Amino acid sequence: MKTNKLLKIILIISIFVIIVITCIKAYISYYITNDMHSTKSTMDNAPFSCSNESSIKIETWGPYGYARYCMRGNFKHGKWEAWEKQKLVITGQYSNGMHSGTWTWFNKDGTIDRVQNY
Repeated sequence: MKTNKLLKIILIISIFVIIVITCIKAYISYYITNDMHSTKSTMDNAPFSCSNESSIKIETWGPYGYARYCMRGNFKHGKWEAWEKQKLVITGQYSNGMHSGTWTWFNKDGTIDRVQNY
């Protein structure tokens, strides 16, 4: 009798834990999806252009962000930007697939973290 009662309690606790974990996973997934959508929207509204012989490409970057850049043929060529949490986090340039010019990394508050010249 006590064994049946104990098994029922364990079953109820197990179901509760499964429900809690499922809800947490759903919330995290919703938060990440919403954050990425907001980041993409912010990025899309910021000015960005490539030269006539290049085209704009966008891809996911890092766990929650996007990168957009110019491609000419099979090489990155021109502006390159990374966005995360609705902020520009890195900006730089490529020349025929290689880092070129000044690259700038930004802090969460938008101030410059570091600058690298190539």
